[in-house]
Amino acid sequence: MWFAGRLRHIDSHEYADSAKPILHNMADMARALNLSVLQADILLFLTVRETDERIKIALDHFSMSRYFSTRKMQSVMKIVFDVSASDMTEALNGENGLWGIGLLCPNTRHHGMELLEGIADMLHYEENALTELMDNFARQSVPPTLCREHFNHIDSMYKATMALLSAAARRNRNILIYGAPGTGKTEFVRHICLQMGLRLWEVETLDTNFNPLKPGNRLASYSLLQRILGRSNGNCILFDEVEGVFHPSFTQDYKAWINKSLESNIAPCFWLSNDISAMDPAFIRRFDLLIEMPSVPEQYKREQLNALISENTQDTLLDELCGHPALEIAHIRKSVDIVKTLPKGSTLGVVDILNSYIKANGHRPVNTKPDQDDETYDLGLINTNIDLTNLLQGLSNNHGQVCLYGPPGTGKTAFVRYLAKKLNKKLHCHQASTLLGSFVGETERNIAVAFEKAQRHNAILFIDEADSFLRKREWASQSWEVTQVNELLVQMEKFTGTLMLATNLIENLDSATMRRLPVKVKFDYLTPVQCHRMLTQLSSELDAPLRPLLSRFKFTPGDIHAVLKRLKLLCQPITYDNLLKGLEQDSDFLINRNKKPIGFIN
Repeated sequence: MWFAGRLRHIDSHEYADSAKPILHNMADMARALNLSVLQADILLFLTVRETDERIKIALDHFSMSRYFSTRKMQSVMKIVFDVSASDMTEALNGENGLWGIGLLCPNTRHHGMELLEGIADMLHYEENALTELMDNFARQSVPPTLCREHFNHIDSMYKATMALLSAAARRNRNILIYGAPGTGKTEFVRHICLQMGLRLWEVETLDTNFNPLKPGNRLASYSLLQRILGRSNGNCILFDEVEGVFHPSFTQDYKAWINKSLESNIAPCFWLSNDISAMDPAFIRRFDLLIEMPSVPEQYKREQLNALISENTQDTLLDELCGHPALEIAHIRKSVDIVKTLPKGSTLGVVDILNSYIKANGHRPVNTKPDQDDETYDLGLINTNIDLTNLLQGLSNNHGQVCLYGPPGTGKTAFVRYLAKKLNKKLHCHQASTLLGSFVGETERNIAVAFEKAQRHNAILFIDEADSFLRKREWASQSWEVTQVNELLVQMEKFTGTLMLATNLIENLDSATMRRLPVKVKFDYLTPVQCHRMLTQLSSELDAPLRPLLSRFKFTPGDIHAVLKRLKLLCQPITYDNLLKGLEQDSDFLINRNKKPIGFIN
């Protein structure tokens, strides 16, 4: 055989000592992977071709173009090894072929066939290539940092996983775990393997230069690990961030390979994903168990924060942090670890770090001080077409879906915060920045997740700028504009909690949405009497007379608060006249709202 002859040639070569690692490594690799003689021939051929001038010259003679096709390379090796076409096909593409084992790079270009990146160098230069191969394509997992009680909220799934990985039923098991980042998916797997006494190996996501590995290379690495680790009954594999492997852009060319990977694995494997919306149902049905990982209960998040947040911190702040839709247990634990490493006297606190995560996800940062606007919110200073006291009472006894509409600054958002406080419920706020996605289907997924989290936490779901998502479908110019409206309507139908929508442009909302909203509350400009009352309260000049200016212009609570902030910044006294003067100055900017239509001019 060509392989044996090549070994004898190297042994008699004057550089035999430097070539010995490849001989030992080839023998170890062939034994570990149970390679046939022909497969070992191919492996050595592909390993030494770049350093052997005769092989390079031979390939140049065969090559009619810059790159070999895979078929051309197979024809060359068939001649070199003097084997039949069927033998060559079996060695490469058979049930235990080199492609399936994971030794060949799926993204081959150069000469039509290449070893998986890094294998040739390991065989050439490393004393123990098999050990280096394991270190290159996988890492042994670290012990978990979460305890069993942190997974009590998915106790039935925890027990089912333990039963599935019992020694008698362990082989050929695939478990898919999906959910938002930071919910504890990896910790769950590590804890399960620790309890079962399994050695957990994690498929690498980066190459030796810290560049992201392509999906094909990661799947090849996984196949290679299965071949090596499957020999022992005490190993388990963790394949994290599998979105790329199951993305249609990759699976369209490698569907058969993925199916085989899910059906023929020996060592049990956990497949982890943040999002499975793009995964083909044909793949999903091949998993033995699917686990949707919800957020860790708030009591455990609170335990992490209690030690670092001062005792005089209001409970509402802790409640808001622990129940925030953008914060998971991983964010809180990481923030706590960072604060512990900061030098004494540092002004950066755990809430600041958590707020950075919240802002990065497009949400409004959590206020570390009580919101004075919420504390002094007065329903009598809001001009609506419905009695808000009655609405508040109704929502305290029943869940409902309400649309708040009207000009900016009329108090819609402030009312929702006031409502959440009065009902003693968490508030999940969303707007365009937290729901609209850059890719097709991402907005729909974000909407579904927002509703699911609000349902699970029994929180009030508040969607601001609702016209961004619920525009009339007949105005749509793209299909995704229709599908995001459809998704929101479907979620509204299923949602059994309290939903509050706010918009400045109710006339733009889809008609189907309007039918689904039993209560529509118009927030209008303040009446002159309300405006006068608000000014007297802020200035403490309760006996000030009502001024004609308040009847000539339309003002909102937001307009008045803007003037109040300006007076404070300019260190001017908060008097009725100063407030009124500020409103008069701002009236020039508000002139459009105060114009009255003339004839047919709108």
